[in-house]
Amino acid sequence: MLAETHDPRVPGMWSAHPDIAPHVGGPLDFSGAGHATYLTGGFGCFAFEPQGPGRFEGHVMLTRPGRGKWGLAALRFALTYMAERGASLIWCRIPHRAAAIFARKAGFTPSRPLADETPTMEWRPECHL
Repeated sequence: MLAETHDPRVPGMWSAHPDIAPHVGGPLDFSGAGHATYLTGGFGCFAFEPQGPGRFEGHVMLTRPGRGKWGLAALRFALTYMAERGASLIWCRIPHRAAAIFARKAGFTPSRPLADETPTMEWRPECHL
């Protein structure tokens, strides 16, 4: 479903896509993202930028055909994939209502907005204690 890469050109390419660029202010440059993880598939890309041990800022870039069942399944896969590699918190900026609905379906919950008032949501893996 998704393939892992660490090449920052991959999310840069997706962020330039006409379905995605207007929503993310693209094209975006991920070359300064450090050792980020990018998961890419047929309809888009998920970027996870490290923010500290186990903490990542997530970016979702999906074309129109990927914004339904495929995108939700791919996001759930990406979150599980990252958790299996040590992610304990993934947070995202959520500037649009549709993005918030999509994120909630994947298990994200609202969190405190950024200093500039941009809404955010976060995801944590389930604790199996």
